[in-house]
Amino acid sequence: MVEGLSQLVLGYTPATVPGGRFGFMFPGLPAQGEGVPGETIRGWLASLGAALRDDVDATGKPFPAGDHPSLPAGYTYLGQFIDHDLTFDPTALPDGVIDISSLVNFRSAALDLDCLLGLGPSVSSVLYEGRSAGPQAGRLRTAESLQGNLQVVAHDLPRLPGGTPLIGDRRNDENLAVGQLHTAFLTFFNTVYDGLLSGTLADIGPAGGTIGDKASRLVRWHYQWIVLRDFLPRIIETPILDAVIVNGPQYYRPQPGQAYMPVEFAGAAFRLGHSMVRERYHWNSNFRDATLAQLFGFSSSGGAVPVPSNWFANWNRLFEIDGQVAVNRSRRLDQYTVPGLHQLPDVPSPGSLAVRNLLRGWSWGLPSGQSVANCLQLTALRPDQILTDPGGQLSKEAQFVEPFNFHVDTPLWYYILKESEVYHLGERLGPVGSTILAEAFVGLLLADAESYLSQNPGWLPVLPRQNDDQFTMADLFRFLPGEALNPVGGDTGPL
Repeated sequence: MVEGLSQLVLGYTPATVPGGRFGFMFPGLPAQGEGVPGETIRGWLASLGAALRDDVDATGKPFPAGDHPSLPAGYTYLGQFIDHDLTFDPTALPDGVIDISSLVNFRSAALDLDCLLGLGPSVSSVLYEGRSAGPQAGRLRTAESLQGNLQVVAHDLPRLPGGTPLIGDRRNDENLAVGQLHTAFLTFFNTVYDGLLSGTLADIGPAGGTIGDKASRLVRWHYQWIVLRDFLPRIIETPILDAVIVNGPQYYRPQPGQAYMPVEFAGAAFRLGHSMVRERYHWNSNFRDATLAQLFGFSSSGGAVPVPSNWFANWNRLFEIDGQVAVNRSRRLDQYTVPGLHQLPDVPSPGSLAVRNLLRGWSWGLPSGQSVANCLQLTALRPDQILTDPGGQLSKEAQFVEPFNFHVDTPLWYYILKESEVYHLGERLGPVGSTILAEAFVGLLLADAESYLSQNPGWLPVLPRQNDDQFTMADLFRFLPGEALNPVGGDTGPL
């Protein structure tokens, strides 16, 4: 099981997992749907969620108008990778409202890459090449470095017999895109490690520690920078982010070492990535119209592993690495999800991710979007804004919003994505969603005594980059060995 593997690799148990609590960023607000019988509101939410399906053309493809005009599709799966680094609740979808204090987060509630690095080679030794002292002891295992009867396929995740990935979080094998991204981060860490070992890269301090300690710090700080300065500015309102960075969080302020996972973030705002998922991708030179179902198939649960060599990602198609190569764009950050996410494979009913998001938000007792907006002293969306589309017509889901009073008492996940549509046509989140994400990410970094924002807030990235004051996912991929960018080869020019 996922949780069993994570405890085996990371050494976490419910009693010892760091940051293992969930809690409210806005305590005391009434739950959305409060007073409505559980069976009734569950039916209402299921009807609303089923209506949040992207329209498709005669060939079954979502219309291009739903594509984001500028956001590269790779950031969809970076968001999934980040989510797996921060939060893991292995419990089944509850049937009723639960006590949030009973939930355990099997993650460290820190941007520390425990999904990649575990708890280091002394505890999570199975993730590392060396079991004893030596120059290679601190390198992460890759598929190429595995020995014996373990499965060996270059550019795939390291796998046990039967296909189980030997990584810190098996959820990073849920689909081919996040699995390939985890593989890229393995390569990123080892490239940094080798550079420190050879002396071609400089340590960022403090003095002392092993090469592995130095590599972990360098990789984590660049990753944290990407999250705060590359990923977030693409999806939220930058003035809100800048204000929280400069002035500090006002609503999510855990003490150092006491971080908890805010449910408004984990159960609503950071589930925005589901709306960004495409139904089809130009994946590489062999597969120029790969389906989402195919990407789900190349995983240990899907059964098509090890990943065939003709299915490795061309990262130039997912991030803006080469200006001569066109990239897939994500879908807009709105309330609609592609058809493939309404029929998830290997998931107990309901199989719709939108329905599951709405039901989980209710079971966690999340407040309505209006309550959060009022708490933040923001102007809440008007009922007519919630009921209409950008053209001023009733939205296709309005028939499941107004009769159930959701236009005045709106589920937080739906509200945040509707707000994105109203304010920015789905190009970035509006003020409520932006505030929750900015507060959570900055607060988590400040609560982590080892983060760059805690230790050296004026720090700038030191790895090779196109702009001196920036480091992006494109820079990360340019830093990797050349073959890691596009193992299959070819595939340049337009989509």
